[in-house]
Amino acid sequence: MLRVLSLVAVACASVLAAASPAAAHGLPGGEAESVGDFFGLGVRHMLAGWDHLLFIVGIVLLAGSAGRAAKLISLFVAGHSLTLLIASISGWQVSAEVVDAVIAVSVAYIGLRIVRGCPERWSWTALAIFAFGLVHGLGLATRLQALDLPSGAALVARVVAFNVGVEVGQLAALSLFVLIGLLVRRYAANLRSAARPLGIALAAVGATAAVILGPEAVRPADSPAATGPPVECTTGPPGLFFDDTSGGGGHPTRAFYKPEGATPPDGDLAHVMNDGYMIIRYASTLSPEKLASLAAWADGAPRGIVVVPSPSARTYPIYAMTRGRSFACKGIDLEQLFEFRDGWFQDVNAGRA
Repeated sequence: MLRVLSLVAVACASVLAAASPAAAHGLPGGEAESVGDFFGLGVRHMLAGWDHLLFIVGIVLLAGSAGRAAKLISLFVAGHSLTLLIASISGWQVSAEVVDAVIAVSVAYIGLRIVRGCPERWSWTALAIFAFGLVHGLGLATRLQALDLPSGAALVARVVAFNVGVEVGQLAALSLFVLIGLLVRRYAANLRSAARPLGIALAAVGATAAVILGPEAVRPADSPAATGPPVECTTGPPGLFFDDTSGGGGHPTRAFYKPEGATPPDGDLAHVMNDGYMIIRYASTLSPEKLASLAAWADGAPRGIVVVPSPSARTYPIYAMTRGRSFACKGIDLEQLFEFRDGWFQDVNAGRA
């Protein structure tokens, strides 16, 4: 059995380690809408997720036996299923770049553990595998929430379907690698000595990926890399923006309001907009990276900006309104939003608006 497990690692390291680290957690939603679509999305994500697969193969190689491998993989599955389900349904989001870097570290860890040999006590190793499973699940949940998700029971059904798809993809990948090992075993006299070199290879791949992903994880949210390339934005006259236009009388207490939690009433926003403020609504489904960029931009903007979520925003993820004009973007381009803001405040200060 150890011969087969060693060959599994050989196959994974030679094929998967060549993948780009930046592509490890991409989640192209496309037209994913139904429960079946999300199941297929989970399968495809796992089959394309080199970091997940390398970590799992490392677990198998470290375990050295089918029984122990099943137990350790079950802990990993329990960990990432737990955080995937809870975080997705509860709306918890973390930095995807940080999660990707930690997952790369997990691959390096399992490689180093293989190099050191089987532990005398498995409890700490099992706990580490479970903890890394929790992090893997957070990465899945964060990417999943960047898609256009429903709410209520429909959300639960799609998250569960995605999770089941991930497990099916994981099982299919492992089955394929074991099959390759069984076929080639007939031609290899002894692969036992491959465990240590493959552990070194896994550690090197994980460490290299962590080094590559590290700068992205610590990059400030308002840096050019976080804002992305220019997107299509249009400026026009003010339109229907508030359900309640009575004017109110209160003023928002901060510049940026998160997707979850209380937001100022429309009457208060209409009131401050008439005072010259610029109100920005953004889609609640924006990715954590874009939300972080927008929050940093809003907090650093001069007084007179209020950024609030809009659960119904679809065509324009960003929509800004002043008493004299509107500004809509089909993505986040903070440079264009910056120019629109400056132009508006210049007109207000000059008495032209």
